[in-house]
Amino acid sequence: MTDAGMCGDYNSVLGMQPEEPINRFLTRIPKGRMEPALGTGTLSGFAVEIDPRTGLALKAQGLQMGGVLRPRTIDFWSES
Repeated sequence: MTDAGMCGDYNSVLGMQPEEPINRFLTRIPKGRMEPALGTGTLSGFAVEIDPRTGLALKAQGLQMGGVLRPRTIDFWSES
């Protein structure tokens, strides 16, 4: 796995208002400042429970909280 998720406004580019990052990607020329996105933050990630003897994954599940995505929590996390 190379990317487990993102925290920030779902309708952003790496947490920034999308216009300037997209412009820089397409033209390779900065035209302005990158400004933080102002939408509701979303936490997206991934949890893996690993067997300490083997190093292999026992359980794996995605996590989403807040923002516009459907909430999804980790069933195997405990409050301990």
